Amino acid sequence: MLWHTTRAEKPSPDSDLIGGMLTAIQEFAGQVLGGGDAHLHQLQVGTQELMLEFGRHSYVALLIDGVAPAGFRWKLYQQIFAFEKGAQQHLHQYDGDASRLRETARRQFEPFLSIEAKVSR
Repeated sequence: MLWHTTRAEKPSPDSDLIGGMLTAIQEFAGQVLGGGDAHLHQLQVGTQELMLEFGRHSYVALLIDGVAPAGFRWKLYQQIFAFEKGAQQHLHQYDGDASRLRETARRQFEPFLSIEAKVSR
């Protein structure tokens, strides 16, 4: 995991725990539901949605409480594309050390924390 944060008041779970869960979800989707390059893009639990959007070398997972605004997924995809373009060299030579990419990821995706989801009823 390159970077994670929350705007919730309670502390966020450990990044290794979150990364492991996301890996397990993707492996499950690939083995049981699809295969090959199949990806799970959404998981709904009550009023919360786990939204996953994929680039070529990375993906972003967002937990949304409510309904994402129109065009949100497209904006997220565009940010992933911009992130991968700007971090191309580091992504191609990635050795497991997230420190070189962490600040870039934070700057690229932190603005998504200020987007308000619509309350679902």
